[in-house]
Formats: sequence, structure tokens, C-alpha cells
Amino acid sequence: MKWTVTLDMLALNDSITLKDRADILKVDENIVSMRIDKLRGNGNFKWNEHNSRLIGKRTDKAIAEMLGVKPTAVRYRRKKENIKPHRSNVWDDESVKLIGSMSDSDLAWKLNISYRTVHQKRLSLNIPRFDGWTKKEIKLLGTMKDNKLAEKIGRSYHSITKKRVSLKIPMYIKSIDTKHIEYLYKMNNDTFAQKFGYSKTLIMKTRKLQNIPKFSKWDWRDTSLLGTDTDRNIAKIYGICLTDVTSKRNELNIKPFNEHFKRKKFTKEEIKLLGTLPDDMLAYQLDTTVTTITKIRTKMNIPRCKKTRVYPNNFAESINWTPKMIAYLGTVSDLVSSIVLGISFTSITEKREEMNIPPYRHSTKRITWDTNAMTYINNMKLSAYKVSNILNVSHMTVYNKRKRMGLY
Repeated sequence: MKWTVTLDMLALNDSITLKDRADILKVDENIVSMRIDKLRGNGNFKWNEHNSRLIGKRTDKAIAEMLGVKPTAVRYRRKKENIKPHRSNVWDDESVKLIGSMSDSDLAWKLNISYRTVHQKRLSLNIPRFDGWTKKEIKLLGTMKDNKLAEKIGRSYHSITKKRVSLKIPMYIKSIDTKHIEYLYKMNNDTFAQKFGYSKTLIMKTRKLQNIPKFSKWDWRDTSLLGTDTDRNIAKIYGICLTDVTSKRNELNIKPFNEHFKRKKFTKEEIKLLGTLPDDMLAYQLDTTVTTITKIRTKMNIPRCKKTRVYPNNFAESINWTPKMIAYLGTVSDLVSSIVLGISFTSITEKREEMNIPPYRHSTKRITWDTNAMTYINNMKLSAYKVSNILNVSHMTVYNKRKRMGLY
């Protein structure tokens, strides 16, 4: 017959006699007895008086190992004879100290007792179970971030967090070193974070906790220089970027400095000249722009010069042309020649064409900037127009040279 779980439970039912169980199962009594012995680990082992005396004096597992049977067979025999289990007094001072220092199963194997005995003893003493944490590892909890500690000791992030919370150890919060606090007054958040390796969130929290105001580059710099020179030059003086100077100047509504359009401070003698000459000639003589002359003259209600620019056709013939004046033609533009010589532009053009002098053209060759030319370039008191006439180059050449040198 095939034994099922239901038939096995019926065979092990001691409340019914062996004969009744055999009748119910419709098998011989010997078959039922052999099945019971097999289920209870007894097998073909026969208990005698000598073997029965060992029960209760040692653990069921130890007796089973000595007799070569299963522990269930010893346990069944002990319960059948109503013998209490063996209770060895293994909990001396040294054994108690081992509780919690290793797993319950390892300690049971070491002391040759059951796992349940160790487990119950540990619970009675309120000793937490062993989880593999050493004293050195526990000391590291809270001294750094959980994820970094997990990488250091080779544990998972969740086990680190769980152990720290169970021991009521607060989470590690990085703080700025006291040596670096003073630099918060001298640097912005980005510069401070790059130099010392702190996060921007930590820097902002530290400023809020210690009431440190947000750093401004203009806390100790004088803003009176803004607008008196180019933003680039002021940035070089203060050692900051150009955008900081420009943004601060715009914030204070200060107009940008531009040498070509700067207003000249006129003296009394120069003011008397307003309206006596055309604005372009007077601007050249006073080393300023035509726009400046026109604005100042209009503001002071001074009428413009009544000298007309229209001359008779024979006006060029009536001019006493000296050899120096003729030699000057074609060396610069006709406009510049008219301003320098005080002659109309038309007269200059007619005389140059009469003498078959070609018009002035800027040389396409690259200019060699010698020491003499660099002295004029570095002299910022001279405008680009003035230097261009001295060096016989265009004013844009002078302007671009100064711009590349950072003078503008």
C-alpha cells in the first residue's frame, strides 16, 4: 500500500491500540509497527536497559550520536517513559560573556548545547542578537555619511542606517571648519566651494546659522572709480571680472566711460572760441569731438560760426600755396588737410587734382610699432584721432591697438 500523510497520522495515533489501527488500515500489525518505527526514527534499533538509562542524563542529540539513531527516536523514547530532558548547567561566567559576541547557533555548537537553549538565555538577559558589528565599527557610526561608511567597512547602506538608528546615534552632518569661516566674509559661495570642497547647500546653511551676510565684491572696493575709466581697466585694478564691474555700474546708473566721446572741461579762453570757428576745426584744435563742441555751444546758446563752406571757383587760385603746403597734400586725407591748413575741403581737393597728386590711401602693410609709436599709444591723454594724425594712420588702427593692449 502507499502511505499518505493521512495514513501516517493515523498510524502515529497512540490513543488507539495497534490492533485497531491495523484493522482500520486493513494491513498486518507488523507493517503498522514498522511504519511507526520508521516515522519516529527508530528503525530496527531495539532499546535495552543499558540504553534506556542514558535518557535524561545527557541531551537527546548527544545520546542519538552515541547510539547511532536519530534524535527524534531518543525524544520519542524519553516522552514514552515520562523522563524530563537533560538540563546541563553550562552558564558559568565565561559562557555568559560569550552571549551576543557570536551568533546563537555558533555559541550552541561551541558549548555543545541546543540553539534554543542559547536563544532563551540571551532573551532572558536582554542581550541583543549578534549582527557581526565590532566595537571599532560601532565607533565609526555618525562620524561620516552612511554611504561613505558603507563603502569603507564593506556593508550595505541600509544596514549602516539601521544600526545607527537602533543605537540612537545622530546622523552625521558635515560642518565648515572654524579656520575657513573667516573666508566666508571674503569669498562668494562658488569660489568658497571650489577652494575648500564644501557643498553650496552647507555654505548657505552656515551663513544663515551664523548670520554671515552674502559676500559682495564691492564691500571693500570703492565705487567712485566707476565711469571714470573703462570697465576693463577698473576690473584689472580691482582684480575682478569685467562683468562684475559692468553690472555694478549699471546698478548705480553710471554711464560708461568712453574716451572718444568724453566731455572736455573747457577753460574760459576755450569757451570764447566757441562760434568763432566751425565746430569740426575747433574740435580738432581743442582735441575733442565735434559732438561735444556742438552740445556745449548749443547749451550755452552760442550761435554757430557764420563762415560758409561754399567758396568761389577761383578761391583755390587766390590762396598763397607754399611749397610746404603743397608737399602736405596727399600725405593725409583731404579732410584732415583742410582742418590742419585751415582751407576748405573743396580747395584742397581741387589743388591736389591740379597738381596730379593721388589721394591719400592708408598703407595695407602691417605697421611696425616701434618705441616711438608706442609712446603715443600709451599716452592716453592724446585721443585716437590725434595719435592717428601724428603716426599717419587711421584712428581705428590706433583704437584697435589700444583695445588689444587693454587700454580701453
